[in-house]
Amino acid sequence: MAELKKKVVRGFTWSAAEKVASALFQAWIFVNVANRLFPEDYAMVAILTAFGAVFNTFVDSGFSQALIRNKDASPTDFSSAFGFNMAMSVAIYAVLVGLSYPTAAVLDMPRLPELAPVLYLVVPLNALGIIQQTVLVREFGFRRMSTIVFAATVCSGLVSLGLAVAGFGVWALVGMRVSMMGFRALLFWTFGRWRPSGGFSMGSIRGMFSYSARLLGTDLLNNVYNNVPQIIIGRIHHGTLGHYDQARKLRDHPLTAAMSAMQSVTFPALAAVADDDDKFARSVGRVAGSIAFLMFPIMAGLAAVAGEIFGVFLGPQWQGSVPFLRILCIAGFATPIAVVSSNILRTRTGGGAVIRAEVIKKVIATVVLGATIPFGAMAIAWGVSAIAVSDAVVSFAVASKHSAYGFRDLARDVLPVLGLSLAMAAAVWGVGLVLSGFAAPWMVLAAKILAGVAVYLGGAALLRLDAFGEFMEVVRKIVGKIKA
Repeated sequence: MAELKKKVVRGFTWSAAEKVASALFQAWIFVNVANRLFPEDYAMVAILTAFGAVFNTFVDSGFSQALIRNKDASPTDFSSAFGFNMAMSVAIYAVLVGLSYPTAAVLDMPRLPELAPVLYLVVPLNALGIIQQTVLVREFGFRRMSTIVFAATVCSGLVSLGLAVAGFGVWALVGMRVSMMGFRALLFWTFGRWRPSGGFSMGSIRGMFSYSARLLGTDLLNNVYNNVPQIIIGRIHHGTLGHYDQARKLRDHPLTAAMSAMQSVTFPALAAVADDDDKFARSVGRVAGSIAFLMFPIMAGLAAVAGEIFGVFLGPQWQGSVPFLRILCIAGFATPIAVVSSNILRTRTGGGAVIRAEVIKKVIATVVLGATIPFGAMAIAWGVSAIAVSDAVVSFAVASKHSAYGFRDLARDVLPVLGLSLAMAAAVWGVGLVLSGFAAPWMVLAAKILAGVAVYLGGAALLRLDAFGEFMEVVRKIVGKIKA
């Protein structure tokens, strides 16, 4: 258990460091590129990306998680999954390019067929690196993986900025996505140790498919419902899609960075203790508390400083994104619970419970979307946040049946963090009210951030939150390594 904890802390430290560095660099690129483009550019890429996210689910088909879960996976299993991924990615690429023509006609976006053949190269490029990344996750090789991802992020960001400065418009966004996947694939194959060695076996595919098929169904449902709002807004409320998508991306930068860092580390860690009920429940509690401690203040703080962020860093063409960002941050509070629930279900069940939970969640989501669509883009944003909260509750209700970790335990671990985060947001909001009108926007933003950090960390220390102790342990390890 101690060795597993050491691996998790070390893995999270490297993964989190990469995510923070990547997020800061991407924020700088985001500001410089967004100020040279317009909401219409982001709207076109948002539509193509939404379709790509849905169909890209079929590329891996849950095999990577099946390989992580299976401690006895053979070289043939890895090679077979790689061959399947590549073949499926080529087929999906052709389908997506073909769909761009009717999509352009329906949404009145005539440039989509021009962009699609280039943008959708991300599908086969992503498939090239899936198994390499899976092997590193199994081996807790997060230092190498984090270095690769950060290097690819820097290179693709510079490509995007260069295209934007040169006046290529929307191609700056396309170039960022394609070059990101291209650099990742190149670096994974250059510095990754895995190579196909076992040949292709349909028997291996069938053996993994019994588990991965359930995950495929789950991931497909999630991706459809996660991307339906963009498609609906693009079709019915065309003019606001760029603002909605920009707000969603700004929220997702810290959310995705933190969640992927935690998920990549905690899933194999929980899988390693899945057979021990007591250890598993204790581990889940630590994961829940840590994710909430990290994510709740970020979402609360981001909502509290949304106006200043757009006012200081982005041009007036983006002010319409501010209310969307504040609403969508509510969904971010549900994400930690959803991640914990997903980890429980994927490590303690064969996948059937995952499907049952998804069916319930999607019925609720359909009702919510149907009720909000007629009232405009802002109502859809509120609906998206409501769906995120209901998804988290349903997922945990199902997951708690497969673990000794229940609602009472979850409340004990996350409610103090939630209360502290809301208190911090109130303090930040109050600072803005006091300073607005006679201080420059950048000064207001700086004061809000400093106040938020002071209130949150000071409150966490006073409350002696367990997650705060673990956070300080990680910080001490990082500082110790820097000094050494």
